[in-house]
Amino acid sequence: MYRRERLPDITSQALTQSALSLDWVGMENIDVPISMAVDGDEPQQALAKASIFVSVDDPAAKGIHMSRLHRRLNDLSEGSCTQGALDKLLKECVESQSGISNNARIDLAFDLLLKKPALLSGEFGYQSYKTSISGEIVNGKYCYTLGLTIPWV
Repeated sequence: MYRRERLPDITSQALTQSALSLDWVGMENIDVPISMAVDGDEPQQALAKASIFVSVDDPAAKGIHMSRLHRRLNDLSEGSCTQGALDKLLKECVESQSGISNNARIDLAFDLLLKKPALLSGEFGYQSYKTSISGEIVNGKYCYTLGLTIPWV
């Protein structure tokens, strides 16, 4: 006969001596709509896969506030996805963790649809480009990486 054991409530137990800080804790592959202006055109909407993380620098901390990170992603979907908006998001991610985090990271992956002019007719078509934006704030300094895959057609 199978006997169900009660799982211990680790959040109510004292920490062991081996408590450590963690580089990155968070959520991956969250769908989030973003808006981005490209080359002076009207902003375009894209569905991004977002991964968002914070550091846990306080070894006594038992976890992060994931809903607060999710709220920051929702805020990003309300405006244009610019470097300023990402700076604000990362700073607020750190602040939202009530002093246990010093660093934050976001990774966005999406398809960017751009106009592609025809060689002779003056007409145009559209080409989709796999795009990624990764940003982080580490000890108060921001760093960004942009990736763009150019298809061979």
